[in-house]
Amino acid sequence: MSGYIGTQPVPQSTQTRDSFTATSGQTSFATGGYQSGYIDLYLNGIKLAAADYTATNNSDVVLAVGATTGDILEVVAYTAFNTANVTGAVDFTVTNNIVVGGTVDGVDIAARDAVLTSTTTTSNAALPKSGGTMTGDITRGGTVIQDGTITDTGDFTLDVVGDIILDADGGDVIWKDGGSEYARFTQASGGLRIQTVGNNADFVVLGNDGGYDVAAMTLDMSEAGAATFNAAINAPLVQVGEIYEQTHGADINVTMVSEDAGIAIMSRSANVGHTPYIQFQKTPATSGNYTATGNGDFLGVINFTGVNTSNGADLGAAIQVKQTGTASATVPSEMQFFTTEAQRMTIDAGGAVTTPYQPAFKANADTQTNLGSGWQKILYDTSKTARNATGSTSYSGSSSRFTAPVNGWYFFSASYNATANTDADGTLVIGINGSESNVVSSTSAPSTSGHTYNAHFCAGSAYLALNDYVEVFRYSTVTTTTRTSLPYGGWFSGHLIG
Repeated sequence: MSGYIGTQPVPQSTQTRDSFTATSGQTSFATGGYQSGYIDLYLNGIKLAAADYTATNNSDVVLAVGATTGDILEVVAYTAFNTANVTGAVDFTVTNNIVVGGTVDGVDIAARDAVLTSTTTTSNAALPKSGGTMTGDITRGGTVIQDGTITDTGDFTLDVVGDIILDADGGDVIWKDGGSEYARFTQASGGLRIQTVGNNADFVVLGNDGGYDVAAMTLDMSEAGAATFNAAINAPLVQVGEIYEQTHGADINVTMVSEDAGIAIMSRSANVGHTPYIQFQKTPATSGNYTATGNGDFLGVINFTGVNTSNGADLGAAIQVKQTGTASATVPSEMQFFTTEAQRMTIDAGGAVTTPYQPAFKANADTQTNLGSGWQKILYDTSKTARNATGSTSYSGSSSRFTAPVNGWYFFSASYNATANTDADGTLVIGINGSESNVVSSTSAPSTSGHTYNAHFCAGSAYLALNDYVEVFRYSTVTTTTRTSLPYGGWFSGHLIG
């Protein structure tokens, strides 16, 4: 072998050599074969640069400049590097590509690359560390550790023989759509909290009724979770152990949205002792055995509220029961009725009914009045007006007139004494709206003579509309002195019947 000017070929690699004696101007030489990129050319012992020849078809080499007659051209071809005999802690560096024609640890590398770019199934194919597409099944024999996101362009199905367990050490199972959270399951002190996340997002329980989807229950989050049930709520027994007062002022809120919403309690029993009822029970005890209630305790309250623009709920009316003595075999109590926050009626423990705001009045006069002949109005001034303990009676002493504050039936009575015997033909009338002919009642004086006074009295009931008014009139053919003051008699009184 001739000597070399330059680097001697690596002895560890597998080599093939071809030697040619050139003719005048010869450029092409047919070799015994080579692998493109793994070939060196030597002309008369001098290594040619890559620009001095072309070697691309794995068979021929072509010189850029024709050789001279007698020139010696040697072609050294290298085969794949074989590491079978490399042992021990030996480091080596590869700066170019490594081409594998066989397998690595039984894996066909070329086939692997092919399967990742086609649908062809190849035995022993492998997925790269990053990227790639799995088109077949995954069989798991042990634990799968996933530290990222699993993405599927279609449906993702979990079909297991056993249970599906979600173990979130963070405490939340979060539901998203398009990256936006809309619900979550949260572990809360060992319990479960189901939460809708969106603003005013309702919680809806759906079901199928005969092939049709129905919203069985809706919790309206724009109304603080107000519950709407699609149909009736049936429960053989509902027992509440402890109810704590909430800041909104009620323990249990039931909201119904239909026009004629209501709550019906129905008993399905032929036993006469089984009847629907609502029970209010009070005990001062906070736990354990019952403690007896005492005088002044409220045993139960029913409130009727409305809504205005300044407050969420305002009292319109109420019914409450108050204990009025010491409980023994029975609990003495009274029932109180309120409207617009004022106590309007009370039924005491003995059954007596008081109505402090019921319209009622009685009026007298301290002076006597000379009345002329004909129709004359009798005055009962304010100095002797007897009113209810609370509230106005709608009676004016200055005009001696009662004005009806509400529509209803009223009872009135009136009297006077006349001093002259000649007033025996006089008539007393309780008139409506200033008319002596539209009367509640009327009476004539007794046809007697020889008396110091002639007593006149009348009484009766009438229906009055709101703002109708009542006055007392007297008719006589002569001028008389009329006494309406006590102790001689004479009064004007009335009250609302119902």
